[in-house]
Amino acid sequence: MIRTGEMALLKQIHTSPHCLAYLDILGAKNLMSKESEKFLNDLNSIYFNAFHSVALTNRFDKREIFFKIFSDNILLAINLKDNNTSRKTKIETILNLVGNIFNDALRHGYLLRGAITEGEFFQNDIFVYGKALLEAIKLEEEIAIYPRIIAQETIKEALPQYFYESADGLNVLDSFIFALFADNVSFKMQLLAMLRRYYNDMKARQKILWSLRYFNDYFERSGKIDAPQNLKITDEEIANAMRGASV
Repeated sequence: MIRTGEMALLKQIHTSPHCLAYLDILGAKNLMSKESEKFLNDLNSIYFNAFHSVALTNRFDKREIFFKIFSDNILLAINLKDNNTSRKTKIETILNLVGNIFNDALRHGYLLRGAITEGEFFQNDIFVYGKALLEAIKLEEEIAIYPRIIAQETIKEALPQYFYESADGLNVLDSFIFALFADNVSFKMQLLAMLRRYYNDMKARQKILWSLRYFNDYFERSGKIDAPQNLKITDEEIANAMRGASV
């Protein structure tokens, strides 16, 4: 091997404070093997729609956001190095992007699980690295369990209006607040369709049933359950979906 001595001139790299979101598309490995091209194009659509929706608010510069999709995972990060003046705005940008990604994935028939953290992180064309990423992966894989986005306490404290406390004491991003009311019709239809499709898969069925309860709980928390167009998913609709799956 020829050594040139250029190693001595290699610039040192460092982590810095970031807000970071790590998301996992549930069941995607099976989709990648069976519906590879469709899943790839759905991911592209989810990415485009999420950025387009939030960019319309003029709240952020797209160039500030690090966004990477690899396999069935999505990683977003924004630098908080000037956190004294814009920390909350930058965290809010990540929350809006994550909420829109969660909702658009559901429109396509996918459920997401993930975590949002704050801490040291570094990224370039080669590396994604740092304690914030490790913490987000741990929260997503070991704590979130269900199709939901959970967050560190510091994230929730910065913008509590975007979160609710779950029955197991976690800070959960209230993703449906980022949706238009008309979108909820699509969410309801997709959840029932997913229940019919995956009813014989016990793990998938449990996650879908949890999502159905979360959908209903949202309307109860928001006071919208008595809206003229009552979107609550009833026990009868759930039973019908299960019967349809077993025919």
